[in-house]
Amino acid sequence: DDDVMVMSIIQHIKLDAVKKKLRNHNGERLIDEENGTLDANQAGSALQDMDQEEIGPAMKIAGGSISSIVSFVQKDLSKRQKTGMTDHLVKRAMNALRPRMTDH
Repeated sequence: DDDVMVMSIIQHIKLDAVKKKLRNHNGERLIDEENGTLDANQAGSALQDMDQEEIGPAMKIAGGSISSIVSFVQKDLSKRQKTGMTDHLVKRAMNALRPRMTDH
């Protein structure tokens, strides 16, 4: 479904910085995409370390607090795991949607 795909892509972009942080917080991985889970306690403190600019986009869609971002990412992860819309797949879709440079 195209709408779901577009929403997934928008969410992917907005949550990208947050997820990157959660994939590697002081060398620890707080996010488990295989199982669609994250370490909520650790995630909260990891996100508090982020600067406003990085975390801003996630705040906009998740509701403006660290805990709302954590639960939003948690929902996003489990939904992606159920639907198979992994970040890897979304990246491929985004690449497919980018206009190609054409040779003349």
